[in-house]
Amino acid sequence: MHFSPYSILPLVTSTTVLSLGVLVFFRSSNTKINGIFLIWCTSVFVWLFSYSIVYSIVSLPVALILIRIACAAVMCFSIIFYHFTVIFLDIRKEMKFVRPLYVVTLAIVPVELFTNYFIIGAQTYFFGFYGKASPTYIFLIIFFLAVMVRPLSLLIRAVKNKSTNDKRLMEIKYILAAFAIAYIASIDFLPKFGIEIYPVGAMFILCWAITMSYAILKHQLLDINIVLRKGLIYSLLVAILTIFYLLVIVISEDLFESLLGYKSVAISIFLTALIAAFFIPLKNRIQDLVDKLFFKGTLLEIAQENDSLRREVAQSEKHKAVAALASGIAHEVRNPLTALKTFYEHFPRKKDDPEFIAKFTHIAGKEIGRIEGLIQQLLDFAKPSPPSFRETDINKLVRDTLDLLVNKLESNNIQLNQHLSPDNYHLKIDPNQFKQALLNIFLNAIDAMSSGGQLTVSSLVDRTSYIVSIADTGSGIAPEDLKHIFEPFFSKKASGTGLGLAITQGIMEQHKGKIRIESTVGVGTTVVLEFPLEHKN
Repeated sequence: MHFSPYSILPLVTSTTVLSLGVLVFFRSSNTKINGIFLIWCTSVFVWLFSYSIVYSIVSLPVALILIRIACAAVMCFSIIFYHFTVIFLDIRKEMKFVRPLYVVTLAIVPVELFTNYFIIGAQTYFFGFYGKASPTYIFLIIFFLAVMVRPLSLLIRAVKNKSTNDKRLMEIKYILAAFAIAYIASIDFLPKFGIEIYPVGAMFILCWAITMSYAILKHQLLDINIVLRKGLIYSLLVAILTIFYLLVIVISEDLFESLLGYKSVAISIFLTALIAAFFIPLKNRIQDLVDKLFFKGTLLEIAQENDSLRREVAQSEKHKAVAALASGIAHEVRNPLTALKTFYEHFPRKKDDPEFIAKFTHIAGKEIGRIEGLIQQLLDFAKPSPPSFRETDINKLVRDTLDLLVNKLESNNIQLNQHLSPDNYHLKIDPNQFKQALLNIFLNAIDAMSSGGQLTVSSLVDRTSYIVSIADTGSGIAPEDLKHIFEPFFSKKASGTGLGLAITQGIMEQHKGKIRIESTVGVGTTVVLEFPLEHKN
């Protein structure tokens, strides 16, 4: 086998397409449409990778086997694309056409693989072997093109639908544009009928891959999120450049050998180093271009922007907790104010009553002190400050935090059950930070119980840890979401920032503690906080 430069385009394209399909699939393997997408990418890979080998081999029998395999893969394109479109647009009634077409396609494949009814042999062109079609092959082409037209027409109809929202419309347009470009790859049928042109269909498929990648990166097509998008673009970049790097080395060695008539290991190593020196800065330049094109900045700029964004959203999470704290404090302040108001109303009539004055002085001083304490608590919590560890009665802190949420619990028809350890354990913690962690968890629990329920807060001490357990009877968390629950910005709530639990986890780590979450959909969620007893004073 002698590697041919004509194999480069199909080899690079097939590898790129398969990489895209695998990355999309493993990002969400339980999504049906992503599985169909992977199958389509795999069939394209089989087609192009087979021909990349065919162009470089000299054995006609082997070439013919690979040509038949490639042609069989091509016949699967249209029906897989049709199926993909039906799932993407959620047009279930179209499945009555998809299923019979699958049957027809699966009947055609073995005929194409094992008989001469469609492919009668291989012919030699300047770029290598290529399939030779029989007269009946034209019927397969008509079938292929006709099936491809149906999903394209469905996509066009969806684009014209004025009730489609903007994001969905953008996704449909990208799918339509990408597969319309891929449709042009049908030009590769021509060499099968004796027209000696290099099959450039791989170039249009590569354009399809670029279009789909761009749509995934910019518009989260197929529900691919930001974490994968960055990995996707750099993985494809490295894969493509590495393939080109290896191919240039091979071609350069072959060219050098043909010019000078011999091979030299030293010269080969020199050429490899020279090409590597060229490709490394090229990779960096392309990466910078990708950063600016897709992510609006270089890696450093993006990191700075993300850090700034995290600080802003973290502050907004704290503001949310402060709002809840303020609401609770307002509720708590109402009681002492009521007492003070009552004494004030009676003061003009009883100002000369020594017993009344003594009682008023005692209660007023006590209630004013209580209000001052609540306000100071709010100020201490709200102001940004580094962690300040001090001895804290953790059970009392839990009770005080729950007291601030009594009004919110009652208004949401939530019953509170407290089973706190009878022992008053004093741990060396930052009470403000821990209060924020508790508020984040309590507020999540309240949000999960929109129709009411029970919130159970308990604590216990084992040999190594002080454990606080917070259980709700809310909607629960899906298993596929549970593994992402601590990721920054991950949220399924329309108004959520996705930083509440990430911040809580960070607070626990600062205290050398642990947080774990167990949840069952429709049953509820339990959050467990563990503090090592080394913090015990």
